[in-house]
Amino acid sequence: MRKAKIIRIRQVVSPLLTLLAAVALSGVTTVHASDNTDKTPAVNESVQSSATSQQGQAAATDRKAGTLSDDDLEKLIDRSDATPTQDILKMKDGVPSDQQEAWLTVAKRVADQDLSTSHREQVILYNETKIVVPAPKAAAPSAESDASNQASNASAQNPSSAASSAAASSSSSSAAASSSSQSKPEAAPAKNEAASAAATPAPVTDNRYVSVTDKNAVLYADLNGTKKQEGAAVYQRTFKSQAKYQKDGVTYLALYDANQTLQGYMNQASIKVAAGAGGVWTNASGYASLTKPGQDVYGNLDTKQVIKKSDDVLDNTYFISGAYHHLDGQVYYSLYDSHNNWLGYMAGSGFETVNSAEGAWAAASGYAKVVDKNYAIYNSFKFDATGSTDHYYQQYFKKVGQYHHVNGAVYYSVFDLFGHWLGYVNSAAVQNVTIANPEGTWQADDRYVTVTDNRATLYSDFNWTKKQAATDVMLQTFKSTGKYHNLNGLTYLSLYDKDGNWRGYINQQSITAGVSDGGAWLPANAYTTFTAANVNAYADFNQQKVATSGAGLVNQTVNISGQYHAFGGVVYYSIYDVRGKWLGYVDASQVKTTSSAAGLWLPHDGYLTTTQSGQMIYTNLDSFAGGRTTTANYQRTFRIMGEYKHYNGATYYSLYDGSGNWMGYLNSALGSESKEAQGVWMNYNANVLITASDAALYSSFFKGVSRSLCK
Repeated sequence: MRKAKIIRIRQVVSPLLTLLAAVALSGVTTVHASDNTDKTPAVNESVQSSATSQQGQAAATDRKAGTLSDDDLEKLIDRSDATPTQDILKMKDGVPSDQQEAWLTVAKRVADQDLSTSHREQVILYNETKIVVPAPKAAAPSAESDASNQASNASAQNPSSAASSAAASSSSSSAAASSSSQSKPEAAPAKNEAASAAATPAPVTDNRYVSVTDKNAVLYADLNGTKKQEGAAVYQRTFKSQAKYQKDGVTYLALYDANQTLQGYMNQASIKVAAGAGGVWTNASGYASLTKPGQDVYGNLDTKQVIKKSDDVLDNTYFISGAYHHLDGQVYYSLYDSHNNWLGYMAGSGFETVNSAEGAWAAASGYAKVVDKNYAIYNSFKFDATGSTDHYYQQYFKKVGQYHHVNGAVYYSVFDLFGHWLGYVNSAAVQNVTIANPEGTWQADDRYVTVTDNRATLYSDFNWTKKQAATDVMLQTFKSTGKYHNLNGLTYLSLYDKDGNWRGYINQQSITAGVSDGGAWLPANAYTTFTAANVNAYADFNQQKVATSGAGLVNQTVNISGQYHAFGGVVYYSIYDVRGKWLGYVDASQVKTTSSAAGLWLPHDGYLTTTQSGQMIYTNLDSFAGGRTTTANYQRTFRIMGEYKHYNGATYYSLYDGSGNWMGYLNSALGSESKEAQGVWMNYNANVLITASDAALYSSFFKGVSRSLCK
């Protein structure tokens, strides 16, 4: 066994930090710290250097452990061997070998805190090393007197000299009260009590950095219980304690800010002792996106040593692994990358805090060409793949944003060249390219085009900003004045309406070009019956030239074989007769259409007497299906209740019997029409024998008896 070497080192920042530095330098197995001033210049200089960098290296274990957090490591500290005069900290089983140094750092912090409150010797057993931190010496006894009161009153501005004055006259009871006060709950100094007012406690010099860890802490303006601030106003703030006071069994600290201005007094139970001006480590999480140039990255919060600028790692995202509420009033965060490499400390104002690992959105524009087939495309940063770059190999994406993920990769938010968002793709899969004119060069166009695709969109620009859905302009005709051959391989037309208003860009595949201002011919299959003599069929779309007059079309059923949605806003039907002769264009608003070749039902009232036998009475004028014939209904009279001017040129009557039953449709040429219910006169040459004694002869139809017949 090696002989233990004892190194006495004057405490510079904290006893334990100094000791850890000594262990690192000397490799000794047992180290003692003391308050004496024995100096070994070479050792002290090294120790000071090590202690000064404690927040940059030793304290950089906020997240460096990786597997176990600091809270987990603290749970692996065994204190079961403690004695009344010693706190013994041992390593429990379960600390990974690569985290034992991190455990030592956590144990150091715990011992440092315990040292300030328990005033007992701290012993850390770390592998073969025994680190011993002696308990601090008790404050010199003092007696309360008018002289010490005067000295303590002066201590608010000069606690060092006040402490020296008070030490000469204080009693030993002050130290005992200080020791016993640690276990008592916070109590404000008693107000309006003559005894307390008359005896201001003597200060004891203090020289520690402390952070407020009690959410309900109270900062007093004086030692008589006058509240100055409390709760959130002081929680987590770091101060410099320059003096301690014992009053009513409670220890109060005189707290100063970074400008050495007294801020007030606080119960020692509400604070934790910090290793330096940075304050104590506090839990903080999230992600830091370094989007701001020129920001400092610190390696040490006491010396404010700048180890790099944010420009060196601009736009990168880091883990936030703890925070320090510095004496200067700022909050500094400890940052790590995805490989647990410590970046340093940064002020919270120096970066953008985000809640997710992809970091902050950053602008990106331009185009990228897919050069690697083996990358996924994600629709979120949960990394659920919805596509692959294999499908878009050698094609172009349009970039609309980027994220610098904490994993070190940069992800672009991309659209295809048709304006559809695809998702997020790793920048390693693409190559950025410069395309000066992706929409193409304007080329003159002079056509009338009709929108024929109801899935299309009218765009206001080539960033695919939607101007209007094609469903709103379906079958409308516009004038195309220009066209663009886009990078995506499609041609887009620039459209204007009849009033000269620009309507947007449309994919050429969504239109059908016409040969005139009538627009495109569109298929139709219907029939119409002309019922007015003033509705003409025209030879053009300006209604300047008549092709067939209304007089020649009235009571005629024609076939509509096509339609035009003209540029002027009028819809025209192209009509043909049964022989296939084109009759012209008719304004669709002037006629009614039907799907039946029978044409439109037209009013007609009269009576028809069948004059031919063996003819069909139809029930359908398209299929010409029938259920009756005129043989069984020969020379029978029916009521006419409407007619159809069929496309085949015939007129069909809709017939009903005397009881109101519909009989069907009969060609008007197969009977004779009468305006009266008796029907038409028909030749009948025969003798009639009257056999009924009460029969009557009528002088006219349905108007009474003219003469009675009797036997």
